[in-house]
Amino acid sequence: MPAVCAVLAGAAACSGVPAGFERPEQPVPTPEGYVDASDPQPISEIAWRYGPAPWRTDAMGDPRIEAEMAGIPYAIEFYGCDQGQGCTDLRFVTRADLRDSDDPDKPASRQARVWQANRWNLERRFGKVSAGEEPGELILEMNATLAGGVTRQNLDAWFDWWRVALTEFQDFTAR
Repeated sequence: MPAVCAVLAGAAACSGVPAGFERPEQPVPTPEGYVDASDPQPISEIAWRYGPAPWRTDAMGDPRIEAEMAGIPYAIEFYGCDQGQGCTDLRFVTRADLRDSDDPDKPASRQARVWQANRWNLERRFGKVSAGEEPGELILEMNATLAGGVTRQNLDAWFDWWRVALTEFQDFTAR
């Protein structure tokens, strides 16, 4: 019994956050000239450089950008929000309909979609692919935290990485 207690005590000690890494009670303010996810306007402005990118609010009151890049529709969802305010993170996301290789009139099986998602994730650096809930659905997403702010150049780099992932995903799912 003492060995079990020692293991449990060690697990409890390991489950905490190391000193100095606790989440601050008040977020660190974003420096002047930096962009964070608390205001969708500058994010939408950068997105417009790549294609139409109007923003709205979603059903939960959080900002959401419905955009298009190279003719491919995608969305930017805002996370870490408190009733639509103080958002900290972004999720770039798009979906594709994968068809059965033997019968293009049928959606790809779950097994085929998982295999394709695994293949993508092993071969590429940007964007994570998963099998969606809908028949034939593959989802490409890329998450970015803007907590504390980033430069416009850094955010523009995120958009360029998304452009690469998005166009590769279109080619990947068109096969």
